[in-house]
Amino acid sequence: MQCAELGIAILLLNLAFTIINRCIINKNKYFSLIFAVIFVTISFACYQSMVPLMITFSAFFAMLFIKEKNEKGIKIILEYIVVFLISIILYKILGSIVHSITNIQSSSYLSNQILWGQED
Repeated sequence: MQCAELGIAILLLNLAFTIINRCIINKNKYFSLIFAVIFVTISFACYQSMVPLMITFSAFFAMLFIKEKNEKGIKIILEYIVVFLISIILYKILGSIVHSITNIQSSSYLSNQILWGQED
């Protein structure tokens, strides 16, 4: 039932990584990271499992750049972390704004599904 949303979210995440990786390679087009943040934020809003996918892609590309380009790893890792943190904060803020505007209350559907640490 979520095929279109998942496809859009993965496409946006791939576009964001294309932008981030070009910024790392070119080292002078950091203004385009704004589009990467927007794409990642929309991707997170489409489907929450894009968060671990973003972390996985970030680790993969960071290791690839460090190995192939012999660059300093902390700078590359920091770029992925900054995009991730700004995107997740923006996602949380926009989510709370949408919840307050639409008066939608969080249900116990998701919180009751997790039994880890709640039962013996």
